[in-house]
Amino acid sequence: MVQLEKPKQKWVWSQVLGLIAITVALVAFRLTLFNVQSGDYLEYLRDWYERIRSLGGLAALHHQVGNYAVPYQFLIALFTYLPLRNLYLYKALSVTFDIVFAVYSAKLIHRVKPKLNFLVPYTLILALPTVILNSSAWGQADSIYTAWLMVALWYLMNHQNNRALIFFGVALAFKLQAILLLPFFFYVYWARRDYRHWYQFGWIPVTVYAMNLPGFLAGRSLLTPLTIYAGQTSDYKELALNIANFPKFLQLAFPAAALDHYELLKQGLMVLTCLILLAGFWYLRRLDLTPQRFLVVATWSFWTCTMFLPSMHDRYSYFVMVMLALVALLDCRMIVVALVSIGISTVLYLRYLLNADAAIDLLPLAIIQIINYCGFTVGTFLHP
Repeated sequence: MVQLEKPKQKWVWSQVLGLIAITVALVAFRLTLFNVQSGDYLEYLRDWYERIRSLGGLAALHHQVGNYAVPYQFLIALFTYLPLRNLYLYKALSVTFDIVFAVYSAKLIHRVKPKLNFLVPYTLILALPTVILNSSAWGQADSIYTAWLMVALWYLMNHQNNRALIFFGVALAFKLQAILLLPFFFYVYWARRDYRHWYQFGWIPVTVYAMNLPGFLAGRSLLTPLTIYAGQTSDYKELALNIANFPKFLQLAFPAAALDHYELLKQGLMVLTCLILLAGFWYLRRLDLTPQRFLVVATWSFWTCTMFLPSMHDRYSYFVMVMLALVALLDCRMIVVALVSIGISTVLYLRYLLNADAAIDLLPLAIIQIINYCGFTVGTFLHP
């Protein structure tokens, strides 16, 4: 018995040491980018941080600063009490959640493919260029809501629906973009014939409001979460920003029509997105929802939203790139799709960070990405 335990113990220690070594190496690489000041930081984040500090840190929760969700503003308010440069604090928070969602990404893959070493998906996700650039160069917080979405997917895959919806609510409380995964939750309930438990979706608003408690205690209105979301949805009055998707193709290929018929196109794109999702879910409902199909459909659902909905921009596809990398680990046919998509997304990140708008034409990238999405869709439906 002792002889059997020792090899197992040795293997566990090798995994732990490997996990630590990989984490240290990839965090160290991120630190080399910590002095990068993005346009968003110079124009918004730095000033918002100083405003929160000038208003008294936690006392600033009474006020809406920028377009921060209350939970994120609460964390930034806590940071104002630390004698550290705010640029580093923003990035350290995001890098911390890089690690969290890399762990849960690996757990999801291990659930589907137990024989694959846990360190493989963990390293892959932590080393994705979009993940590295988002947190350590751009200083954005997409890793936070993505981490909670990964936790939610873990529980949903394992039929722990209440916990899944609670963590989805946490993700939504931090970032409105999390809502793009909600159609997939509806599909899962539909595919599992879980009709009697639709009331469980009530956990989402309950959790969102619970996460906003610091703001309510500081005197904010009970409508605060809704007004913040409403403000975020009205931030952009374009069909698409720095993203390679179908609305961006329309915007660049037919600029006059995109400008003159913006409202009509916006409504049409929203209807089109709903129809594509409904048609896809209707077809997929007859198939067994295996763990692998679970991840593939989650990816397709979110990607459909970012591909066709109006007013998307580059960072909205952050979650999709992570999921595509995971799906590629499970199905070698998806490797090319993942490489092309992640490559395009990385180019778009660098286009913004290096102020290279004029040097990179988005029209061919949009066309390539549309074809790539169609390839993934065919793979999802014809080879389920």
